[in-house]
Amino acid sequence: MEEVQLRAAHGGVAERRVGYGQECESWQVRSGFVEDLDALDRVLWLPYYDVNGVEHVVQLAGIDSQGHRTREVYDWCIRNRGRTLPINGERRLKQPYTLANIEYYPGTNSKIPGGQRLLHVHTKYYKDALHRKLSIAPADPGAWHMNAECTAEWAKQLCAEYVDDLGNWTCPKGRDNHAWDVSVYGFCLADFLGLRYQTPELYETEPGDPMSTEPRQERPRRRW
Repeated sequence: MEEVQLRAAHGGVAERRVGYGQECESWQVRSGFVEDLDALDRVLWLPYYDVNGVEHVVQLAGIDSQGHRTREVYDWCIRNRGRTLPINGERRLKQPYTLANIEYYPGTNSKIPGGQRLLHVHTKYYKDALHRKLSIAPADPGAWHMNAECTAEWAKQLCAEYVDDLGNWTCPKGRDNHAWDVSVYGFCLADFLGLRYQTPELYETEPGDPMSTEPRQERPRRRW
């Protein structure tokens, strides 16, 4: 049985993960690269079916809002209000994350219709945490599992950054680190959702019990 219940997804370069528990063990469901936010919409909200045929959907998506398309990102979050959050990464925060209410589009006097919540993420805190996660063997509790379709490029980007002499995470010039950033933000989203306190209530059997031998409908895998 897959020990999964809820999921957090994070956009731009996108990845979907499922997981729960005190060890924050998680499993990669899908990952990939998309050209724009319209394409992201077409893949991010597709349902996911677990080994028992139970349908799951993305509970919360986060997307980096600090690039050159900030207004477009905010408009996308407004269109998907209630299931998305724009994210700002911060090297220094007094706590792992904070939530702010934003009234205006950043850098403008233009009001955001209905306002917008912005998630500030302590990137050093979560990068340190993710580094520890990636050091856990797949068979041990708390591992950060990748699926069989995870590409070498995705794995390479997870190793893009290093800790400099000042203790800060640094990305060498010209090296892509999108998968690393997405995973860092996803780790924070899992904390924001309180997934470490979730239990597998969707299933009648306990984790580790034998899977049902009843036949189930086979579903084709969706790719990016």
